[in-house]
Amino acid sequence: MLNLNRSIGHFKVNSGQLAKAGALAGLGFAILPAEFCRDEIETGSLEVITLEYKPEDLVLYAFYASRKHIAKKVLMFIEHLKHQANLDAQK
Repeated sequence: MLNLNRSIGHFKVNSGQLAKAGALAGLGFAILPAEFCRDEIETGSLEVITLEYKPEDLVLYAFYASRKHIAKKVLMFIEHLKHQANLDAQK
C-alpha cells in the first residue's frame, strides 16, 4: 500500500523559530541559517537540501523614533547587527 501525503496550500511564517518548528513537524521546507539548525542537522532531524535557485537575501530594517536622542544601547545594537551582517556576507 502506498500512502501519499499531499500539501494543501502553503505554510508561511515570518519567524525562523516557527519555520524550524514547521519543518521539524513535517510541514515542508524551511530556509534557515545552518548555524540555527546545527543540532538538528547533526541528529538527522533536519537535512540540508540544495535549491535550484538561491533565495533572496534577508532585508532587515532598524526603525527608531529619532536621530536626535538615541539611547547608546540602541546605537550599539544597530552596530552589532551591521557587524553580524558583514560577517555573514564574508562566509
